[in-house]
Amino acid sequence: MAMMTVPSTDSSAVKKWSKEVLKETFMKSWWARFMGKSMESPVYLKNDFTKEQGDQVKFDMFPRPAGDPWITDGDYEGNLQKYGKYQETVDLIERGVGCQYRGKLDAQRPAWNTKNINREILTGQAGEMIDAYCFDTMQASDYTKVFRPNQRANDDALVAGDLIDPDTITRAATWAKTGGHRSQPPIKPIMVDGKSCYIFLTYPDVLRDWHRNPEMQQNMREAEVRGAQNPLFRGSEYVLNCGPAKVIVHTHERVHRGTNASSVAISKSVLLGQQALSFAMCEAPRLVEETFQFKTQVGLVYMGIFGAARTSFNSKDWGCVGISTAYTDTNA
Repeated sequence: MAMMTVPSTDSSAVKKWSKEVLKETFMKSWWARFMGKSMESPVYLKNDFTKEQGDQVKFDMFPRPAGDPWITDGDYEGNLQKYGKYQETVDLIERGVGCQYRGKLDAQRPAWNTKNINREILTGQAGEMIDAYCFDTMQASDYTKVFRPNQRANDDALVAGDLIDPDTITRAATWAKTGGHRSQPPIKPIMVDGKSCYIFLTYPDVLRDWHRNPEMQQNMREAEVRGAQNPLFRGSEYVLNCGPAKVIVHTHERVHRGTNASSVAISKSVLLGQQALSFAMCEAPRLVEETFQFKTQVGLVYMGIFGAARTSFNSKDWGCVGISTAYTDTNA
């Protein structure tokens, strides 16, 4: 009986392999929970694998119209609004990471599948690579609006006692919702089950100070139940009511930390709204296998073409607000 076969060189096999690599990599990426193809996502994702030639991807941004939209007495002529559009440009770069192992006899010795183990480690490392790139992009420059405890003027003015407190987060969330009384376009909150939410991303030591703050402890007792289905809640610490919006608290060790001019340990946390980061991919990540030394050694390389940018509008952050605090260094 005739049997249909699909050789490894078949185009459908290559596509399936690419999709598997893409899925595995993003499952291991911490930032993946915030990515979405909707403009309402914290990380606005474009994975256009059919992109035309070029080394840039443009994201369309639509500021909220200013002024009174109402037209009275049917006087439409000359009074219609023109909705503005702004484009964020993301530069694309090919990035990769790889490993090499001996084939043939060395691959036969262990009980596990050497190729599969190397592939699993490599996709995990690629996920970490994407996370590092997202953090580096988000933290590449100072945030255009920053809140600090006790309303300190700058990071160098922070003293050891300027730890995280409820007032600082509430002030930041309130300012974000209004855009500082429309001094700039408001930081659009993420809508979760009909509720306005921001994501507070901070360093683990800052969260430890949070736990030790009596007012914060009361807030934690009153914290809302995290949604089990929405990916924004996956790995979160709390969901707090901070005035005009809920705040979903996340921690990560790559959040900026350092010392100021007075050698005070400080961390630069961030409050994320919609489109805080723009992330573009124009080619599905893929694993390329190559042999060396007369096929006695095998190399695996994960590679993809992607780029990201912290979204801005008129030189101001479009979707994030900085929160700088001192913190108690657990390594001191």
